[in-house]
Amino acid sequence: MKTFTELINGFNLERKGIIQLGAHTWQERKEFLKLGFKNFVLVEPLESAFSELCNIAKNTDANIVLLNIAVGLEKETCGMYVDHANKGMSSSLYAPEKHLDIYPDIDFIPSKLVEVWPLRRIHFDRKKYNILYMDIQGAELAALMGAEPLFYNYIDAIYTEVNYEEMYKNCGLFDELKQFLEIYDYTCVYDDNTIAQGWGNAFFVKNK
Repeated sequence: MKTFTELINGFNLERKGIIQLGAHTWQERKEFLKLGFKNFVLVEPLESAFSELCNIAKNTDANIVLLNIAVGLEKETCGMYVDHANKGMSSSLYAPEKHLDIYPDIDFIPSKLVEVWPLRRIHFDRKKYNILYMDIQGAELAALMGAEPLFYNYIDAIYTEVNYEEMYKNCGLFDELKQFLEIYDYTCVYDDNTIAQGWGNAFFVKNK
């Protein structure tokens, strides 16, 4: 498996800024900062994780925009399926499906209401960010579809968790993400589809 650092270095991508959907408690911060990124939009819908994220960001020497929302296709309020065994990291806007079979020790409580916003309605300086990083448990395709077309003029690469099987009910699958991003001239240059767990990570780079 290739790391985010290996992929960024391997394609010699500019280090402007990262939009991270599903930042949780920003476990990737040391890697991001070591790579030289200074601008961040960090999006996390769960209040407990967001509170910790705010404390971490406050003590970080970087330009950070913090958003306590989920990202999807349209603006709405909806229930999030929240897990507790995995510290909330498996929480999703979509009901768990095959996830329950593969990880039976992780249970979900469908009771947390969160605000969902499409990227096209979230205001930040698009020119400061050239990498989109997503870990949002099946909502990746909806998030991509909720962005305005001009958004993709600024994004050089997309690193995202992908589902090869329906880990969450009606979630976007890898082939669907790939087909959608081809519309905006991205090529999938890496995906770890050898993982036999139904999900993995993929890296898409904008064709120049």
